[in-house]
Amino acid sequence: MFRSKLAKQLATVAVLSLPVCGAFASGAKCTFSASDVLFPGYDPSAVQTTLGFGTIVVDCPQPAQVTIGISSGRAADGNRRMAHQTRGDFLAYNLYVDSSRVNLWGDGAFGSARAVDAKGRTVLSVYGAIFPRQDVWVGTYSDTVTITLLP
Repeated sequence: MFRSKLAKQLATVAVLSLPVCGAFASGAKCTFSASDVLFPGYDPSAVQTTLGFGTIVVDCPQPAQVTIGISSGRAADGNRRMAHQTRGDFLAYNLYVDSSRVNLWGDGAFGSARAVDAKGRTVLSVYGAIFPRQDVWVGTYSDTVTITLLP
């Protein structure tokens, strides 16, 4: 029996987004920003995956090819997980480059970084998924990932 069968959890992946400016081979200087990946309430007894969504915005005044990586957060082994705010529980989740949630978005060590032709303002979607039927406590769960922007 699930500890919180009828209760719902709140889950957020906080994206650590430090605006950076870097010179690329093309001479372009690009910056980026990101929104948190937000999930609706999570029901541990549900059999379907809980889906979330966020964005990364890349601004390059001149066209440039950039590679965007997203770290695995608190998980050194690459298995992303959000932590309960006060208990020792974790919710397994992942981030993807595609809406079908097949291709993991990682940093190259775990999952693939994403290459993008940035021209002006480029808005990229980040698709999240919390895996179903995890026996966890009611509460707020979060993780922080780091985004890198490379030429």
